[in-house]
Amino acid sequence: MSSLKDSEEQTSLWLVMPGRWEVAEREAGSRGEQFLGSLVCFSRQVRRRRGEERREGGGEAQ
Repeated sequence: MSSLKDSEEQTSLWLVMPGRWEVAEREAGSRGEQFLGSLVCFSRQVRRRRGEERREGGGEAQ
């Protein structure tokens, strides 16, 4: 049983070897770009809200 588990770990390591790494990146590229794009949009929205809050706060203080 343990030898089978070891061989499974070895195969998973081989999948991450440099030769296959590019293929894995290519396959995950579209999904990764979608995720990064949504993350960037979300961070921009948060920054915009923070900027509006600062402007409102500054106006009240003056």
